Amino acid sequence: MSTLLIAIGSFVGFIIAYNTYGRWLAGMIFLLLVFYLLRQRRPVWFLIAPLLFMLIMPAWAMLWKMFNPDAGWLAKKNHLLFGFGLAVQVLMVWILFEAVLIWKKARKMTRLKQ
Repeated sequence: MSTLLIAIGSFVGFIIAYNTYGRWLAGMIFLLLVFYLLRQRRPVWFLIAPLLFMLIMPAWAMLWKMFNPDAGWLAKKNHLLFGFGLAVQVLMVWILFEAVLIWKKARKMTRLKQ
């Protein structure tokens, strides 16, 4: 019985993490739309708020689920989910760092074409 409860608890934790990944992926799609519109020299101001929301909120939720002292994955010693969460956070920071570099390059290219 306890093995079944552990398996169900791990599955629920995976579903929570999967939902966070999906929302973060939506933020990445907004980021791609911003770059596409920049390349087409179209306005991007209307995408900034949803982009920031879809990048910040899933990251915050994932960090809360990872490090919550009462019910977090680290506190419950659920190292597999914690490892996946940590890997996703590292990838997110890396992708955002690369996006900032590409943003500067795209802005410079659009200024040169004008």
